[in-house]
Amino acid sequence: MRFFLLAISFFGFVNFSNAQIINWTGGTDTNFYNVKNWDNTSIDFANLITVDLIIGAGSPNNPANLGFTGTETMAKRPRTFTTNTGANITITGTFFPNGLSTLNGTINVDALAAQFSMRNTAYLGKGASGILNINAGKVLVKNAFYIGNATGGNGLVTVNAGTSLEIGNSLEIGTGVGDPIGDLRIKGGTVSVETALNIGPNGHAFISGTGKLIVTGNKEAVIKSYIKSRAVSCTVGKTLEVLFDGTKTTVRIKA
Repeated sequence: MRFFLLAISFFGFVNFSNAQIINWTGGTDTNFYNVKNWDNTSIDFANLITVDLIIGAGSPNNPANLGFTGTETMAKRPRTFTTNTGANITITGTFFPNGLSTLNGTINVDALAAQFSMRNTAYLGKGASGILNINAGKVLVKNAFYIGNATGGNGLVTVNAGTSLEIGNSLEIGTGVGDPIGDLRIKGGTVSVETALNIGPNGHAFISGTGKLIVTGNKEAVIKSYIKSRAVSCTVGKTLEVLFDGTKTTVRIKA
């Protein structure tokens, strides 16, 4: 047993020590897969499992084609994924960060084939400003998703018509210490949440058009209280309805 525990500790240490941090520079063009745009030109896009990818403001170019498009054999899976203030990225294919995702700057999901699937907890606007525009395709978060986090945090998500945001745990809008700001705008798209919707004092969710917010379980009382306090609202002149079908609670504009 002692040997087994030592082996776990050893291999855990080896895995950690082998992690690489690779930063986007953008010195050549906007091609995410051009090795000359990274500070380590030995980057292997087919094997990012031990790589912590960091993207800041490009000098001068920003990446415009994250994610595989069907011509490659696997999705791109970095160990962790971070975008810093000044970043401006566009996701057009399938991109699956395995660990934590910390997103500041601007992230655009911009193609019907785009699938930005974060396989752990994700933070948008953590201690800074973060904007996520879902213009086409879909975004998935396996665990909790924080829109606005920590002191100075300010997160904005826009879910446009025909797109979706799927969250495998709780959706946290402007919650936690530091009074972060969180703003979710469901403009015709669909947001699905598996466990809980929590909205802090500086958090807000807005629904327009055919937009829907769906939360697993009977969340009628909680959501109605958010509507009463204006933490959840809709287009002026419209009314929100809250419907529980025995499995899920749906919030949408009343027809």
